[in-house]
Amino acid sequence: MLSQLLIALTLFAADPAQVIAEASKDTLSNPEAENYREFIHEADDNPYASAVRRLAGESAAHITADPTSNATTTDARSYRIFVSQSLSDQVIRTAVAQARDYPGTVITVRGLEQDQSLIELVGWWREFDESGSIPFEIHPPSFVEASIDGVPAVAVYKSDTLRTVAPGTVRIDAVVRRLPSQSTRIAAFGPVEKPSEMDLMEQMRKRAEAIDWDEQKARSERAFWARVDQNTLPTVTQDRQRSIDPTFEVTQTISDTQGTVIALAGQQVNPLDYAPFDRQLVIFDARVDSQWHVVEPYLTATVPVLVLIVGADSMEEINGWKARSGNRVALLTPPVRQRFAIQRVPTIVTAADRHYVVQEIAP
Repeated sequence: MLSQLLIALTLFAADPAQVIAEASKDTLSNPEAENYREFIHEADDNPYASAVRRLAGESAAHITADPTSNATTTDARSYRIFVSQSLSDQVIRTAVAQARDYPGTVITVRGLEQDQSLIELVGWWREFDESGSIPFEIHPPSFVEASIDGVPAVAVYKSDTLRTVAPGTVRIDAVVRRLPSQSTRIAAFGPVEKPSEMDLMEQMRKRAEAIDWDEQKARSERAFWARVDQNTLPTVTQDRQRSIDPTFEVTQTISDTQGTVIALAGQQVNPLDYAPFDRQLVIFDARVDSQWHVVEPYLTATVPVLVLIVGADSMEEINGWKARSGNRVALLTPPVRQRFAIQRVPTIVTAADRHYVVQEIAP
């Protein structure tokens, strides 16, 4: 079973995304998110998700990582056999047989070979363990901890502590017979060779460093702004104030999981009875200077102010308006425009007497 394949990326000091973030920590941060989530035009996905998915490898979704993967137990001796795809089939089969004789033994490789996918590594391993019953993992830190430069090798653990390393063999039974009383490194049983796999964490770092993160960021932002509806609205020519009643009728009885009725069909519900609108929306076209002068006095209200702008075409511009207004700033999105029936700008939206109050102000 693939679930038995212990791809121990979860045991690393950092997961792939963290490695990527570390390699590009100055450029991986997303644009600042607005606290008033209901008014933000959010991207369909994280701008950097596609890059992270490519780095993490196309086949990771096919493997079940087991966070309990560990070659040691707290109350008994346990073992890890270090191998490589460069070793002969006979050596690998002997390692598998030893792992069956010593339950809990983990077969460990250092990483992937050049241009190899995770699925290809899985395919190689399944040739030797068709049942998927032997724990198998990619775990470079274990190689570092045991100072493994060549394979094969056997490591012996006791109480979560590395006790002995025996290079040049996959035979646990032979190592057990020669175990010293103190922690040490046993003389090599036979020849070793350099693993054909590269250190997986080092691979991830190199691949992350090779990415032009500035370009990734710029491309993601271009894609985001290409999807933004700029909501071009006419300028107010005459002051006007409108009142919007948000009351709606429940079309079907709503109950919770316990059967308790929350709202009956036909019931009239006003959202402001349950969620008071305790803020002020200031909406204007960022491209029209005269509109800024109209809305500026409304930026120091006694209630929280959210500035919604039309006509911005970059995150830098939004951040500039945030600094200039001293308030939170976001784009005016179609849902918000429809919810408050915004027809012209500049407009101020508040609430009073269970109604939304939409005030249009001519420059």
